[in-house]
Amino acid sequence: MKKLLLALLFLPLATTAQETLDLTQVHDGITREYAIYIPAIYSPDTPVPLILSLYGYTSNNGLNQMYTGFQQIADTANFFISHKLHVI
Repeated sequence: MKKLLLALLFLPLATTAQETLDLTQVHDGITREYAIYIPAIYSPDTPVPLILSLYGYTSNNGLNQMYTGFQQIADTANFFISHKLHVI
């Protein structure tokens, strides 16, 4: 988890529009996929919170985005969202 957080801190995130980065992390030989949503109002000069949006086994990333509405909130409240956490 520390490597994930460090990677997020040093990613070149100077964006002018919202963006979703699809990433993978290998830890103890297990590969995990996840996505980071970056709102359009993000500025690399300002620290922002990271919200973990987790969902249950019978759900999926699309449904999670639809019923939480986190992306629309992130666009105005300026925070990152990490979702789509699962093992490959």
